[in-house]
Amino acid sequence: MLLEMTYPKISIITPSFNQGPYIEQTILSIIHQDYPNLEYFIIDGGSKDDTIPILKKYEHKITYWISEPDRGQSHAINKGLKRATGDIVTWINSDDLVTEGTFFRVANLFQKESDQIGLIHGGTILFDQKGDIREDFGYENPTLERYLSGMAFSQPSAYIRRKYLDKVGLLNETYHYGMDYDLFARLALVTKFKKVKDIFSKYRLHAESKSVALDRHFIEDWIRIFINIVGNLKLNWIRDELQKLKVFNTYFSDPVEFDFDFDQKVMDPRLMLFYFLSYVFKADYRTGNFPRARRIAAYLKKNYKSYMEEDGELKKVIRRLTFFPDFFIASVRRSK
Repeated sequence: MLLEMTYPKISIITPSFNQGPYIEQTILSIIHQDYPNLEYFIIDGGSKDDTIPILKKYEHKITYWISEPDRGQSHAINKGLKRATGDIVTWINSDDLVTEGTFFRVANLFQKESDQIGLIHGGTILFDQKGDIREDFGYENPTLERYLSGMAFSQPSAYIRRKYLDKVGLLNETYHYGMDYDLFARLALVTKFKKVKDIFSKYRLHAESKSVALDRHFIEDWIRIFINIVGNLKLNWIRDELQKLKVFNTYFSDPVEFDFDFDQKVMDPRLMLFYFLSYVFKADYRTGNFPRARRIAAYLKKNYKSYMEEDGELKKVIRRLTFFPDFFIASVRRSK
């Protein structure tokens, strides 16, 4: 039961392009929430499949929808965010699902928290055509260093208090893969996040999804974003260390200055760099960029031995790179 029976407005944006096989399930997962103060926007990029008939089928339940060419997912989401008037906002991609009761739970959580909590994130269920795979809650105890160093939780399970989105601005449309990380990092500089144990979404894995088909592109965006964050925070020590590694030189440029005010929050830059390099290392190992992974592994072993004791997965993967040649690791991963 919501506090005082009030229902803060929730705005949901669904960007879409040729997602006919999945979008109806997404729509139903949202409208079947039966949340009384919901506005729902679907921004389609001009789909040529059966998306449009599906949108027309449910348009009496959709606040606004449009189908026209756009400049990609970030642009589509921003088009929806500009129309949104809710107190709480997020986007749900056209192949993901919202779990039952999520909107009521999110509204209740925000009402219980002070205005200083600007983002609440929960867990997601990874699933494919065969069924549920596993639950994912992100990092167990996320800190500011985690939020600034990479994706600490799943985007479909994150809800934002609108006033803080207004403060930091919309998605950076130059990022096509890491736009959520960039936005969450900016938000972490102006508000507090709260992790909860609720599962808010189901994240679909399929051959055409960006997270499966274009996995290696995500880490390239994340590197650019992290270096830009470091530049804005004037953490020159981290920039110097990254330049010493000689594997990130192509990502350096003058930082895109944040156009909002933020406090120089207390953080541990050494820990921040460790989290970032661990993140890149694991992504490189997963996508087969073994030369860069080996250079990062050598740096971590030399400079972060004590930190590595707390990350069993990191130690295990580094050990594999130490004892096995690249072609063997690649063949084992392909077989899996």
